Amino acid sequence: MPLAVHPTPRQRPRLERHRRRPRPAAHDPRGEIADRCLCLRVVLDAGTVTGVTVRDLADGGERTVTVRAVVVAADALRTPQLLHASGIRPPARRRHRPPRRHRPHP
Repeated sequence: MPLAVHPTPRQRPRLERHRRRPRPAAHDPRGEIADRCLCLRVVLDAGTVTGVTVRDLADGGERTVTVRAVVVAADALRTPQLLHASGIRPPARRRHRPPRRHRPHP
């Protein structure tokens, strides 16, 4: 997990909890946080993110929102699911690794 650290004179990192705090996103005029919505997929156009498709949990309606920037902030399981559903997949790892060899048990 990335952390904001500051090296001390002895080159030991020190956690910067009290100095630099991000502005609360709820009060940032450049963005909007939509509650009671479920993101279904990130919309791509020629490899560039152009928006998101969301489902309103109150009425079940789906809509696509066009935006300039998307922040994916789901949990450890849902972030990969969302990216996979959007067609954003990592390259195959096995392609770059030698094959595994299994030994039979005696």
